[in-house]
Amino acid sequence: MIIFVKALILVFMLNLAISCSFAGKDTLTVAILGELRALDPLPCSENVTGNVLLQMFETLVYIAPDGKLEPMLAEKWEQPTPTTYLFYIKKGVKFHNGDECTAEDVKFTLDRAKTPEGITAHSLIKNMDSVEVVDKYTVKVNMKKTVTPFLYALGDAWAGIVNKKVVESGNHLTNPVGTGPFKYVSWKKSDRIIMERFEDYHGKKPNFKTLVIRSVPEAFSRTIELQSDTVDVATNIHFSDFKRIEEDPNLKLLKAPSNRVEYIVLNTERPGVKDLRVRKAIKLALDIPAIQQSVLRNAGFVTGSPLPPGMRYSLKEKAPMPIQDIEGAKKLLDEAGNENLKLELILFEHKERMDAAVIIQNMLEEVGIRVNIQVMELGTFFETVSKGAFDMALTGWANNLPDAEYFFGRTLHSASVGGNNYSRYNNPKFDSLLDEGLTIPDGQERADIYAEAQQIILDEVPLIFWSVGEVTVGLNTRVRNFEMDPRNMFRFWLVDLAE
Repeated sequence: MIIFVKALILVFMLNLAISCSFAGKDTLTVAILGELRALDPLPCSENVTGNVLLQMFETLVYIAPDGKLEPMLAEKWEQPTPTTYLFYIKKGVKFHNGDECTAEDVKFTLDRAKTPEGITAHSLIKNMDSVEVVDKYTVKVNMKKTVTPFLYALGDAWAGIVNKKVVESGNHLTNPVGTGPFKYVSWKKSDRIIMERFEDYHGKKPNFKTLVIRSVPEAFSRTIELQSDTVDVATNIHFSDFKRIEEDPNLKLLKAPSNRVEYIVLNTERPGVKDLRVRKAIKLALDIPAIQQSVLRNAGFVTGSPLPPGMRYSLKEKAPMPIQDIEGAKKLLDEAGNENLKLELILFEHKERMDAAVIIQNMLEEVGIRVNIQVMELGTFFETVSKGAFDMALTGWANNLPDAEYFFGRTLHSASVGGNNYSRYNNPKFDSLLDEGLTIPDGQERADIYAEAQQIILDEVPLIFWSVGEVTVGLNTRVRNFEMDPRNMFRFWLVDLAE
């Protein structure tokens, strides 16, 4: 069997070598796990599309890997009042078609996000009142109320500044025009997008001419393509391929903590888990470190904090690690009068979550809770969790915007019930803390607010956090100075590609 598998791998690699010849010294080829959905930043709502468009479109500010904000199209910004922002656009920045980027393009981009076209951005900019052009290179943004983390929203992928003239002509859907380090060449759906260095780029120009980003959904295929030299970079390396890359002298494996969390949603409105004692019993029945290790092996880690350690205001080591307590779980279930409890656990098809579901099922059976696992089609899953027609669910959150508001406000505030608040959690005290944290300036007072909010979540268990993920990237020896990012968003133009 081993010989047969090795033979299959060899054949696969030979076929790759024949069908996908090595691109050459002036081309960086990247394999990613998903498919680009659109050439327009505005409807972008996920990392795969966002990462591709990041190479062509720039936002006013950039969220650096350490979570700090850096200038991008805006050379600086000011906040003269708690509800007013002034952005000073870099002068002389050119779009890929040669037009200069001005305040009119910025206003057009932000105004467009408030229309039905920008539905994916609506929750992030709901308090943005109006946008004014002060002069050719200055934009004023007026807020309805103070929103401390608002600048982070402007660093998200949807806010890539577009060329007003091009979008109004309708050509942006087939010929995107941004101000980024690469300009569009071609896109073959479900295969690859090709970009070329923009020679008039205002920032650090890449030291290679062509960027090719290929869609390779299968993790094993990305690794094999990396080994066969048909790609230079492969993202989202699966833990089962770590050893293969680490043992290859021509490759390098990079790993870094991400801001992505995996969790179990407990529907606080459902009879089976409405009782707090039952939710606490479910958490006590689970050996969370064992689940994480069994499912993800040496990828990712467990934390007791609702916010991952890489985010501001995370409790980090202040939050106790979850500990299994079978007898404690049984006692709580007895007190709640829930013997022989039957619950349904739903998820969409996802290998690691399916593995976790089976382990959770077995652990809960030890305390007398029978769990029926239902694997759904992706669309059906999101429709079901949005309606609240479930007991427990397995899902996760990427935390692309590294501020507590953009996690808790969207997943646990009562205003988000029917949206991303799948647990249907409704706690006026918790809501008031989030509402206060939204407007308090960054500092100790804001930190204290989110510490209290996290403790409420740990006490009331609407979610059970079982893993913080890792960003994993494989490189060949041509690629140097690769910048890792907890959002899984990469500035490929900063790579130094050796000849």
